[in-house]
Amino acid sequence: MLHKILTATAASLLVPAVATAQITFTPGAALPTFQEPQGMASGDFDGDGDADVVVANSDTNSLSLFLSNGSTLVAAGSIPVGGQAEDVVAFDMDGDGDLDLASANGNTPTVSILANGGAANFSIVGTATAGTKPRSITASDLDGDGDMDLACVNREANSVSIITQTGGVFTTIGSFAVGADPRWVAAGDIDGDGDDDLAVTNHDSNTVTIHTNGGAATFTTALTIGLTRPNAVEMADMDGDGDVDLVVSRGNAGQNGVTVLRNDGPLVLNNLGLAVTGLDPHGMAIFDADGDGDLDVATANTDSDSVTLLANSGTGALAAAGAFAVGTGPADVVAGDFDLDGDLDLAISNEDSNNMTPATNGTVPSFTTYGAGCGGAVVPTLAGAGNAVLNGTVTLTATGAPNASGLFLIGAAQANVPFAAGCSLLVGTLVGAGTPVTIGANGQLLIAGTIPATSPLVSVFFQTLVADAQAPNGAFGASNGLEMNVH
Repeated sequence: MLHKILTATAASLLVPAVATAQITFTPGAALPTFQEPQGMASGDFDGDGDADVVVANSDTNSLSLFLSNGSTLVAAGSIPVGGQAEDVVAFDMDGDGDLDLASANGNTPTVSILANGGAANFSIVGTATAGTKPRSITASDLDGDGDMDLACVNREANSVSIITQTGGVFTTIGSFAVGADPRWVAAGDIDGDGDDDLAVTNHDSNTVTIHTNGGAATFTTALTIGLTRPNAVEMADMDGDGDVDLVVSRGNAGQNGVTVLRNDGPLVLNNLGLAVTGLDPHGMAIFDADGDGDLDVATANTDSDSVTLLANSGTGALAAAGAFAVGTGPADVVAGDFDLDGDLDLAISNEDSNNMTPATNGTVPSFTTYGAGCGGAVVPTLAGAGNAVLNGTVTLTATGAPNASGLFLIGAAQANVPFAAGCSLLVGTLVGAGTPVTIGANGQLLIAGTIPATSPLVSVFFQTLVADAQAPNGAFGASNGLEMNVH
């Protein structure tokens, strides 16, 4: 197995160590929105199989819609709402399989309910009341009746409004008090009892509050956590243990970053420290940026006009893994596969430049071939599949003569060392030389394994030699070289 080969030989290698893998995004040309874009949502709004984006415009009564054409996001007009939209959430309101919307309208103060008539044709079908200056909105089945409800944080009322749905009609059933200047609300089952609770960032109180659900959208403040200047909060399983953790962006002099509060038991949240970002991070996207199976974080850094990428170690601990510049005053960021290449891209709302920046995910290719195979009747072909990230699973396939025996070579460097007429070893600093292999009866050899989390290798080089009596040296036919880029 590849995993065993790499771990068995790693101690003897003098190769560069892998620090935090770098995650690369390339920002594209900004697309205009209306005035002061803020909150965002992504999803397949037109049902064509790719991800789209909607942006809340906080100084106009509208949302800006951007649809993917399969390769990039393009402007697709605006959607009227009932006030100056501070935030927007996408959810399937009516169970018809497409995504509907709800906007938090800061000046009215109301929440607009917008049904998707199909193909991203949205219209207002309802309005619910909220407290003064609704700022952030989330959707979840809060009352356990099988349909989606809403929770809206009210920035100037220091409260959260609970809006439940019955048969497509949304009604505000009440509110509860939170700390000073609440900025964000997130929903998830933080106490593990089967219903969704709420978490709220209270910026001026320097707290995050946890409000547990009594089962019928009745909430009790169960926990108050002190954190300096919290902005946004999301719930996600950051350590892969099956429960939701909290992810909080924080903006303050000397403390600009993201803190993960790991859920180690009902209402036992352990602070994993501050992962440093740009200045005053607000909105976050929680997504698998590098394809390694765990959730990473991207932050919109309002005061440094940038996005920071934070890679997850797999335990929930985050470390900076890249950054890129965007427009002026970025407020929020969302993830989606906008170009249909299989990885997740980003879109960022820029409040002060009145536009949205798309950014494509430039994940390093896991495998590249080099050199040429050689031999007589048998010229093996070596190929790789999978995502070569720490803890990732990859498969190498050697195609050659059925039942032929040979050797599988692993090296820490690329080389070109002739060993017979027209044939070369394409790997250097051999660390797995002479590993016996046999091509299967179907003409293929599969070698699968998991890259260890502690692998010191940055690039690994492979080649297969297959016994061939007709080869120029009377011994082997050689495959192409294959480089695996651990990223």
